[in-house]
Amino acid sequence: MATRSLTDAYVLMRNRAAQSRQLLAEQIADDRMALVSGISLDPEAAIGVTKKLPPKWVDGVEQIQFDITRIKQKMKELAGLHDKYLNRPTLDDSSEEEHAIEITTQEITQGTILDRIDYNVEQSCIKTEEGLQQLQKAEQYQKKNRKMLVILILFVIVVVLIVVLIGVKSR
Repeated sequence: MATRSLTDAYVLMRNRAAQSRQLLAEQIADDRMALVSGISLDPEAAIGVTKKLPPKWVDGVEQIQFDITRIKQKMKELAGLHDKYLNRPTLDDSSEEEHAIEITTQEITQGTILDRIDYNVEQSCIKTEEGLQQLQKAEQYQKKNRKMLVILILFVIVVVLIVVLIGVKSR
């Protein structure tokens, strides 16, 4: 079996990866400098930027702060719901919520049981029909086997009679 050397391909890929890493590092350094200094490397974006104005990303700070306060509020609501869930009444209490939960649970359970019963009845009907078809096929095979048995017995009788006939004629 012939093999080929992949050393050249490996060396080429290694060199390209090293170049890509170096270019990426330079680009990240340039981006950091642009963010910190407020000077863009893009000539079109640099037209409207002066050294006195803050960088463009500062404009998004207000939106980010708004998002953070909204997230904190949602987290407080979630914590409240979590506490409500943890401090819910036990099954011994007879509150309206618990009664509604029990009724809903019973409805769901009974619906599931009825669905299972309905499914099982349908499946039993299907399986019964398949069983009937298989019984009919078995009956046909059995009839064919009886015919074959009768033919085989008649063949054996004919062979025996031929042997007897040959034996009687040869004496």
